[in-house]
Amino acid sequence: MKIKRIIDLSQPLIGGYTNPAFIKSELTACLTYERNGWMGEILTAATHVGTHIDAPAHRFEQGRSIDGYPLSRFQGNAIPLDLFYKKEGEEITEDDILPYIKKIKKNDIVLLCTGWGEKKHGDDRDTYINKSPWLGGKASQMLIEAGINAVGIDHFSIGGAKAENVAIPHEMLMKADILIFEDLLLPRTLLERENWYIAAFPIAIGKASGSFARIVALEFDNPYMPVCDRPSESKKAAMKYMPNLELPLLYPVRQHLRKTDILDLEKYLMEILPALGARVRLTAGKRIGICVGSRGIASISLVLKRLIDYLKSQGAEPVIIPCMGSHGGATAEGQAGVIAEYGITEDRMGASISSCMDVIDIGPTVNGLKVYMDTAASGFDTLIVVNRIKEHTDFSGETESGILKMLAIGLGNHVGASYIHSFGAKGLKEYIPEIAAKMIETRQIIGIGIVEDGYSEIDRIEIMFGKEIFEKEKELFKYTKSIKAKIPFKKLDYLIIEEMGKNISGSGMDTKVIGRIRYSGVNEPEGPSPDIITCLRLTPESHGNAAGVGLVDLISKRLFDSIDFNIMFINGKATKCPERYKIPMYLEDDRTAILTGLEFARAAGTFKNRIAFIKNTGCLETIYVSEPLMKEALSTGMFEIASSEGIKIRYEDGGSYQSIFT
Repeated sequence: MKIKRIIDLSQPLIGGYTNPAFIKSELTACLTYERNGWMGEILTAATHVGTHIDAPAHRFEQGRSIDGYPLSRFQGNAIPLDLFYKKEGEEITEDDILPYIKKIKKNDIVLLCTGWGEKKHGDDRDTYINKSPWLGGKASQMLIEAGINAVGIDHFSIGGAKAENVAIPHEMLMKADILIFEDLLLPRTLLERENWYIAAFPIAIGKASGSFARIVALEFDNPYMPVCDRPSESKKAAMKYMPNLELPLLYPVRQHLRKTDILDLEKYLMEILPALGARVRLTAGKRIGICVGSRGIASISLVLKRLIDYLKSQGAEPVIIPCMGSHGGATAEGQAGVIAEYGITEDRMGASISSCMDVIDIGPTVNGLKVYMDTAASGFDTLIVVNRIKEHTDFSGETESGILKMLAIGLGNHVGASYIHSFGAKGLKEYIPEIAAKMIETRQIIGIGIVEDGYSEIDRIEIMFGKEIFEKEKELFKYTKSIKAKIPFKKLDYLIIEEMGKNISGSGMDTKVIGRIRYSGVNEPEGPSPDIITCLRLTPESHGNAAGVGLVDLISKRLFDSIDFNIMFINGKATKCPERYKIPMYLEDDRTAILTGLEFARAAGTFKNRIAFIKNTGCLETIYVSEPLMKEALSTGMFEIASSEGIKIRYEDGGSYQSIFT
């Protein structure tokens, strides 16, 4: 999701006409460059001047102050009303609201666009202050009955300046707990859309009756995305339908995982890197391409930095090449941005980065397959490919995700990735080694294979040269499978996953951990085979790419709103696996998503209260399980009880789940 357009609806705090009941706003210097060496100012202003928000404490002694509201109240879907035709001093009546009433939904923000905000800095002070349109009592009542969250107007008072009118809308709306946004600038461009997403966050100034605010209207480029997180009647209906439905107590069990023997990674790297110099002629000025992928590999920036430092100490000139198929939105800039998230930048690495999406065909293979290679990488005689060795989420074989896959798919950029995926599971299992072999035949290829332990720390690093990559990667793959963390249950009724993401797995979550692959031509795993899966969040490192979201049954709207459909669908087209890119049912908040998933699991007919809750598929040291699974976990010999005290899942006021993982 990206912001397509931002419209500032705020008036300056200082300048222009304002409510004469308040002191004039002033900004005076208290520190100066000449006297102090830096600048500082004192702001003198009332909390109800400039663009501001009125809280009930503005009118009622026991009313709620501005800090008494959750931030969720200051954002949401907004409906602009075209009231530019209103005359000086004219009341806004129910007839003015009526044409829009069917569009106004529960908890919307209504914007009364009269054009008066444009007069704030004009020549006629009296007209602006004393003759603005104002919201009448019957119109106020109509908005109250519609259940709106807030109403905004482009004048400093929603009731105008006349004493007999001011109190009417203020008191009616505040008694109904409706926030009032005043002194807005509402341009005609707002009328280009029927609704907008509004962000109207107040300054955190404590127990005040109102606050300054910077209020903006946002338009998103995601056509699938509703513009608000609106608590709807459907949510109330869902909660009414399952009033006593709650997750059972969950118990933390700790999995016994492999822990690396490497105590000092820097020392370990300095011990193994000279093997490069022993096998490769590192002459002065020799340019070497270092191929880096999109995965969040443990300590990857440190590994690359020490590799680059070593190569430079031998006189070589290393260049970093992003190597990730169609990831990063299939753009050079996007792929450079992905590795930058892992601390891999030119400044930090001390090496240039050459990011390119163009490819050349260096094939064919012995069976006539095309071999696409990144154009920038093709200019190097020597390439060092750095990747983690692990299971692949789409197929099973002697090698799956590692150096060979990075050569065949990663170095092929979007074109090469799409080409291999066009052959389905056969292409991944059989053609990756064949295409990688052609690259090894035409270039000096060095693989640096990384294996992580059960805690996502580096356990082993193997430097492999040329054709020996095939056999050594097989050995590393067997080892990584033997120490992999699992959900060791044959059957689950319900699996809840806190987060998914591209930094966790290429498919957002490890398919062989959750027991769902959903890839044509590939058999499903034997376990844990959950009947229902709910996922709540997308990691920020995914940059909106929710690849694999179709593997789950329900998601929260928070996750849905995090999706950048353009980036995700580019990845999806390349993988030729539409099943994984289908959008699951999305619910308005975490609580509704979790409990709806529980309701579905209970309706499956085989429900035995076998529930597991994990942080993500790459973080399985602690799993929260229901009581029946706790006993089974202990019987495997792989777990110990972290606490005999069961925990209850708790939620914030807006329905957001409070994480149980530290």
